[in-house]
Amino acid sequence: IYVKADAITYGEAPVIKLEYEGFVGTDDSTKLINLTTPVSEYAQWDDVDSGVFAITLEQFLDNNYNINIVNGELTVNKKQLTIDWSGSVFTYTGTPVDIYATISGFVGLDTSRQVVLTYDKAAESLAGSDYTRTVTNVELVGGNLDNYILPANMTTTYSIGKQKINLTLTESTIDYNGELHS
Repeated sequence: IYVKADAITYGEAPVIKLEYEGFVGTDDSTKLINLTTPVSEYAQWDDVDSGVFAITLEQFLDNNYNINIVNGELTVNKKQLTIDWSGSVFTYTGTPVDIYATISGFVGLDTSRQVVLTYDKAAESLAGSDYTRTVTNVELVGGNLDNYILPANMTTTYSIGKQKINLTLTESTIDYNGELHS
């Protein structure tokens, strides 16, 4: 009996399979009377690092077969996260623009944990283009970032356009009286 599992991504439930060799005639696994359930060192949502975990089947006796068990491994890969920015084109207001990142893709209990981001610099406030802002650190408060892959590029480029000013001229009548008027 071979104990197997396909590789999964952190947060997915493992699917453990048993493959059999050596049955006689029409016998199959339903003929094994003491077959146990395979056990994995990994359980979905465990707060453990991704990696390789043993999956085992307890040895058992059967009336008709000598049982040889080949235990296997379950590979749990890290989950890729994504980054989204609050915008890329802003209009001058005289204050720093409200540009911030959101990291998404967390699973399980991590979806309710606080994510704290640190940036390389404050946001710009003057009109201009080709400004950049980079997330330099990600903290998952109370969680384990080791189960995730951060986005390769955590920098965005943004611009601040000039504020449009509307000038309305009104008609006015002034009687000339020899004095200067403004």
